[in-house]
Amino acid sequence: AIIDKKISIYKKALEYNPNAERLLLGMLREVSQLWDSEKVSNFWQKTIKEHSDSPKMWKEYISFLQSQFTLFSVSSMRETYATA
Repeated sequence: AIIDKKISIYKKALEYNPNAERLLLGMLREVSQLWDSEKVSNFWQKTIKEHSDSPKMWKEYISFLQSQFTLFSVSSMRETYATA
């Protein structure tokens, strides 16, 4: 229930400040505790496309990918590093 409240607060805050990296990263951390890995991955992919110029977002995205056993592969990580 607490995570749902936090996600709701992040969503509302992002309505007013959609490009705030700090808010996006906070929301991504919260949803990763609640959502399944595929849904979180899709949200990350959408977010990284919108913020592809942010080194901080890339660092967090790479960390996320490395922590997901089902999503991890050496070839996809090479591509991700090359894109970043």
